Amino acid sequence: MIAAFLEKVFTGFPWTQHYITNVEIDLDGDTASVRASFYNPMQLPGFAEPSFCGGHYEHAMVRTANGWKSRRLVEHDRWFLNPPGAPPSSVA
Repeated sequence: MIAAFLEKVFTGFPWTQHYITNVEIDLDGDTASVRASFYNPMQLPGFAEPSFCGGHYEHAMVRTANGWKSRRLVEHDRWFLNPPGAPPSSVA
């Protein structure tokens, strides 16, 4: 279900990458808090110049009989260069 959604959403992007770095995990028994930075360069449809964004994720995890599962994920966008909704640069 998620893979199909992502495939549909990203079909219009000429290219994109998603880096997740600096992962910090605070483990407390069967729960964990995870914080990680992200950097996402991409080519938005209709934009001549690439776009870039970055920030961090805060993820609450819980251990179940079937392994670790997500309880909550929050994305904190900290910066965006050439964002969607900005007047697109002319396509060359």
